[in-house]
Amino acid sequence: MLARNLLRCVSFSLVLSAAAQAELRLGSPFSESMVLQRGVQVPIWGTTTPNSLVTVQFGSQAVQAQSGADGKFMLSLEPLIASRTPAVLIVTSGTDEVSINDVLVGEVWIASGQSNMEWSVAHSDDLARDQREATNSSIRIFKGAHATASTPLTSVTGSWTVANANSVGGFTAVGYSFAQALSTTLDVPVGILDLSWGGSRIEPWIPREGFVSTGSWQRKLDSIDRTQKTWRELDGPTIAQLLNRADGFNRRQKEDFFTHQLGTERGMVEGFYKPEFDDSSWATCTLPNLFDAVDASLASYDGTVWFRRSFTIPEGMSQTPLRFVFPAIDDSDVTYLDHARLGDTVGDWQSARAYRMPAGLAAGEHSLSICVIDDAGNGGFATSQPMRIVREDDQTKTLSLAGAWKWQKGGVVPRVGYPEQFNPLKEPNVAFDSPMAMYNAMIAPCVPYAVQGAIWYQGESNAGEHAEYAVLLKALVNGWRIVWKNPNLAFGNVQLAGFMAAAPNEPVQAGWASIRKAQEIGVDAIAAEFQGSAGLVTAMDIGNANDIHPKNKREVGNRLSRWALEQVYHSSEGGWAGPRYKSASVVGATVTLQFDHAQGLATRAGAAPGGFAIAGKDGVFVWADAVIVGDTVILTSSKVTEPASVAYACQNFPESANAINAEGLPMYPFQVNVP
Repeated sequence: MLARNLLRCVSFSLVLSAAAQAELRLGSPFSESMVLQRGVQVPIWGTTTPNSLVTVQFGSQAVQAQSGADGKFMLSLEPLIASRTPAVLIVTSGTDEVSINDVLVGEVWIASGQSNMEWSVAHSDDLARDQREATNSSIRIFKGAHATASTPLTSVTGSWTVANANSVGGFTAVGYSFAQALSTTLDVPVGILDLSWGGSRIEPWIPREGFVSTGSWQRKLDSIDRTQKTWRELDGPTIAQLLNRADGFNRRQKEDFFTHQLGTERGMVEGFYKPEFDDSSWATCTLPNLFDAVDASLASYDGTVWFRRSFTIPEGMSQTPLRFVFPAIDDSDVTYLDHARLGDTVGDWQSARAYRMPAGLAAGEHSLSICVIDDAGNGGFATSQPMRIVREDDQTKTLSLAGAWKWQKGGVVPRVGYPEQFNPLKEPNVAFDSPMAMYNAMIAPCVPYAVQGAIWYQGESNAGEHAEYAVLLKALVNGWRIVWKNPNLAFGNVQLAGFMAAAPNEPVQAGWASIRKAQEIGVDAIAAEFQGSAGLVTAMDIGNANDIHPKNKREVGNRLSRWALEQVYHSSEGGWAGPRYKSASVVGATVTLQFDHAQGLATRAGAAPGGFAIAGKDGVFVWADAVIVGDTVILTSSKVTEPASVAYACQNFPESANAINAEGLPMYPFQVNVP
């Protein structure tokens, strides 16, 4: 007990010593070439020696505050005037000083969401033009590193980059074009906090405060807290017990995967893995190689391919533990040695294989058979890694397995999801899709950096869950407004672009069309609290049926900027929204639709109006004949005598929808019942 108390005293002294010598550090967004928000108080925060005086100097201002017992400090600069002249922010604490150079003052926005927000200028439709025009060095972008956490962190890896011909290719394309338009029109510097992550759902970006605001997530939050608490309190015996259970669970899951994948697969049924199987009719290939190098017919093949060969164990490697080393195999494999399964791997196309034979092998000839299961893309063996047998107690003794192998197609296997690997030692609530995980690691470290608002492009990963998405969208904005202590934080949302195969025989679909409706409902609920503080711009018309990442990101950023300039900055009156359904009237079999933002209602290239549908009381939608009269649209159909519902552009990829207003902005999709 004395030793334990002594250890505690030493540890406590070390903590006090470290705290007394704490280095002056500022919050993550404070670094060279940053942009500070004009016109509001600007918080400056960080850590230093506990209970020490901290001074911040910027321009003519000098403000001071005392750090707390934990070393944390926060103070604020008074509202700043926009400036393109680089300045220096100086923070001092005792003998420590941090100087941040090349600081501008202007407008700061968050750009967040999934891949269509993260999509770079380099991969968009006109990199050369953007490089040529990248002459505005007062546009700066802070790119936060991808990370997750179970609790809010205080730092995120990232730095500010100045726009120029060399750097612009790596910028978020939507965020950059948005910044360009703001900077040009407002004549101020613009900074973008790019906190986005391709493929992400909305839930990981929502702070706890946002979920609480919904009034419907408390039980889920309690469950997350219990799981986290249990994990933190794990002791040695419990960990051992859980590991034992996990090992058995994972083995069963893996066996279930192979049973479903290979239960009736040709090679398993015919016994391709048996040494006595006659493979004389099989083709020959050279391994290691990917499928397309084995044979051109395998370039786009998803399914199983079997590889076989014999080899001879020399006396010097016999009856000793052996390791069979293979390159990474895309995507899964089952490997047989003679009649027995040597090893297997599920869904890991990046890692080399190392299967052990503890008892070794008798000298002489043996047989190897490998069933490779490819789920998508190119399959096969990585070409830059070894393929051999190694004697474990003398690794100078090896036997190469590279070279000639026999091969044969197996069969197209059912698509079975990879088994989840249970690891009781892995911290819970830090997965890619865990609620709050990305907020905690990427957004929280940037709070309360002064910002004007946020632009958001996300929803693809929540498709099919539209019933809850509108609530989650409002929770996201509520949460960000709460943590930033800004109830009027501006929020610009991009309505999903068209994607997937056109469906000329389905005037109304679910899927992405439903998510677009949920986005509209969510943004309307947000905007209702503070007029003009939230807006929805549609990218429905600039999608690509075959590409989830349409390349015209410049137009998306421009539409967001039109919303911001009119609704947030009140510096433009050109119109930012396309025609939006307002009301309908029915006379007999004719429906007349009225719209907001419909001045100059027309169609692209003067074509006949398309994308409108009509349904009777049976709810079956058919394409409608549409005529534009002034700022209204008149719908009829010979198949519907008593109209009950109308719709427009309610498809995953609404290829025929072509209505625009005088500004060239597309009509928003809608589906409504009519009186």
